[in-house]
Formats: sequence, C-alpha cells, structure tokens
Amino acid sequence: MGALGPTGDTAGDPRGTSCIRDSAEDRRRQGTSDFGTVGYRGSAPPEDDGPHTYRFTMTALESALSIEPRSGRSTVRSAMDGTRLGQTTTTATDDR
Repeated sequence: MGALGPTGDTAGDPRGTSCIRDSAEDRRRQGTSDFGTVGYRGSAPPEDDGPHTYRFTMTALESALSIEPRSGRSTVRSAMDGTRLGQTTTTATDDR
C-alpha cells in the first residue's frame, strides 16, 4: 500500500524501494505492504499456483491524512473515511 502526499511527486523506480519520501517535513506517508515493508515490491504469486489477480486502487483525498509513517492498511483506510474525493481501481493478472 502506498500513499502520495499533497504534491503527488515520486522519484526513482518503485520496485523494491520506498519511492516516496517519508518525513514530517513534506507530510507524505507510505503505508506498509502485504510483505510488511515500505515500498512496492511487485507481484509475487506462489510458484506453480497459476495466475493471480491483483487490484491497484488510487484514491483522491481532500486533505492530508493524520497518520504515522508505515501505518497498516486498516489505519490508512479508517483515516480516509470522509475525505475521499474519488477513487479508481484497475486489475492485472500475473503468474510466474
């Protein structure tokens, strides 16, 4: 799970890195992924398990969230309640 702050800019290759600065000065935060780490690591379906479907959701918020860096999914989703301006989801399928 990643989150962009008010300016929406990113730097570098997102795979395997924390592509969004994570500091109090710029107010951007990135939550932890299902891997338990910060940063996008790409899809990783189990070997010999067939194709897996992945959903990527982008949400526009009317204000910055008041959450700590590296917050988990439930914290981020709860903080977004009442601040959503719009949302879109795309799906992709991947296997090894």
